[in-house]
Amino acid sequence: MHLTDLRNADVLFTDVGTRAAEAAALALAEAGARVWLVSARSERLHEVVDRVVAVGGHVDFRVMDLSSLDEVADLVVDVRAKAPRLRAVVDTGGPLTVEGLDALARGMEPGLSAEGGALLLLSEGTSVPRVSAELVDHLRRRSVAVHALLGGADPPEKWGDVVQYLSRLSGDAFVGSFEDDALARALSTHGEEYVAAHLGELAGPLPLLHSSS
Repeated sequence: MHLTDLRNADVLFTDVGTRAAEAAALALAEAGARVWLVSARSERLHEVVDRVVAVGGHVDFRVMDLSSLDEVADLVVDVRAKAPRLRAVVDTGGPLTVEGLDALARGMEPGLSAEGGALLLLSEGTSVPRVSAELVDHLRRRSVAVHALLGGADPPEKWGDVVQYLSRLSGDAFVGSFEDDALARALSTHGEEYVAAHLGELAGPLPLLHSSS
């Protein structure tokens, strides 16, 4: 695996309601990525948009109902038209349903595949990623990685740097999960290149919410 430059890259967030999601959006914007932010909560969305702009970031945003499959389909059309090569989709555990995440990831897959990108799943507290084995297999076959960050009751702010790092990784459709701040500690102790070369040793299995028959 190798590390890419995020300048002029595009990253889509499914919601920005948590501290971890906001930290990740800011970290990516500071690295030069254009962040796409969506939420049903207009006031909270505009707060994060203002913070992204304040750090000199590029942002596109939309107030929408993430529980609506029709609105998710409209989002896919809009983002694919404006950002045909997508570095990452970051699912932050908001109101997006299992079916909505599946539709979003499959809709964005051509852009993610072209960029060697990833689906990043942020799961705070005791929640688990809302992803099926079928979706993971579909993405892996198309060279899209799937990473999950699994946090405790008070997720570390360092998740911002970790999401930025995982968004830069390319070259292998890696699937795995990382507990709490384990990846942040590894990056601090060993450095980026070491972690890229030993990602499989640092990761655990990806917990799957369900598998349809």
